Amino acid sequence: MAGFDFTFEYENAALELVRRLLHHSQRRALYFDLEFHYRINREHQEYVVIVDGRLRSMQALGARLWIEVPLLAEWHPRPKPAWRRTDAGFWFLEGYAEGLRDITAHVRYLPKVLKRMVVPELADDWYAPESIVFDPDLMPSHLVVPLRTFQAVLALYLNLPENAAGLWPPVNQIEVELVVEECHTATELLLRNALQPKAGQSYAQMVDDAHRRRWLNRGQRDYLIALKELRKRVKHYGQGAPRFSSELLPMVMNAAACSHLLLERIAGRTMKHANA
Repeated sequence: MAGFDFTFEYENAALELVRRLLHHSQRRALYFDLEFHYRINREHQEYVVIVDGRLRSMQALGARLWIEVPLLAEWHPRPKPAWRRTDAGFWFLEGYAEGLRDITAHVRYLPKVLKRMVVPELADDWYAPESIVFDPDLMPSHLVVPLRTFQAVLALYLNLPENAAGLWPPVNQIEVELVVEECHTATELLLRNALQPKAGQSYAQMVDDAHRRRWLNRGQRDYLIALKELRKRVKHYGQGAPRFSSELLPMVMNAAACSHLLLERIAGRTMKHANA
């Protein structure tokens, strides 16, 4: 569990809009099992907001709010002109984003033993990542774009109906298959960069190699192999991907956790070469 707080100012004319945005955000937070509280400081014309819960859920909620808050602000009747409404929404989003950046950086550098204590395990021998955002300081330049794409897909997945209490209309199967494909693509790219294998080495062989080197434990290895088999059925045999989080969630979260570990291996090797 993690948490952060932030403040943002408001205009008296926009107070009704701000209250609506906060109430909407609080309701959305419930779907992600987050605590979202706020109070007003009339003396300084600002709101204080406190958010608590799993970091990855706060990141997913942030992605959701960046879509919905500007729309709510734009269509609210007051204040006028429209730029005053969009400014109010922007101040709220900027406050949330700044608090989220701070807690993401803080949790990212927690000792690994403490990470295992605060992050609930989804299986006996692996744990879900505390963050769906990858450390930009560890990313080689050629991995920045694909890993940011993977981050966006993870946020999308955590916003799908099975994971967010049916907020959207029934999700298109193609969107679930996209999640599977991006999980496979990201982990394959990181495996190749971390292992630098011989030409022609398969995904399964690279996963087994990483396991032999003790970069991945047995549970992480098994979930990556399960992901590979699922992708093959979806892509090559036309079978649909599982829609429900109980089936797909462990594979997706394991792919994210393994990506963090592999990225650390790549960054460590790069630093050794730089210091040689």
